[in-house]
Amino acid sequence: MTAEAAIVVLMKQVPVHSHVNGRIAQAGVPQGIARPNIIYQRINTNRRYSNDGPTKLPKATIQIGCWANSYPEANSLAKVVREKLDGFKGTVEGTNGQTIKIDAIFLSEEQDAPVPESPGVDTAIRGILFDAAIHYHE
Repeated sequence: MTAEAAIVVLMKQVPVHSHVNGRIAQAGVPQGIARPNIIYQRINTNRRYSNDGPTKLPKATIQIGCWANSYPEANSLAKVVREKLDGFKGTVEGTNGQTIKIDAIFLSEEQDAPVPESPGVDTAIRGILFDAAIHYHE
């Protein structure tokens, strides 16, 4: 199981799921996806090494965007995502039975991401972005 898949499994649980109703997508907003939604993408993975070679204890950084039609709604979604992920540690099991052991998830670099209103569009999109540093076992 990948770090991204583990993040999705965690975000599909309550209470995050009740805010987005399964609207979680990777790298770019799919055409026509309703809001609120969560969009994520892997920024990088740092693999650690010792004198004996790879430690198999990488740290993946995944950017998570919480998007909504208003700032309060985006902020509310970001709050439940933050409460679900920040400080998480444990084993995550996917639907196919694969697992991943996560030593820690730390959220950082939280920022607002307003998108300017577009002509002919009656509402602007608002977002909150943050980076999730995921320390896990390969």
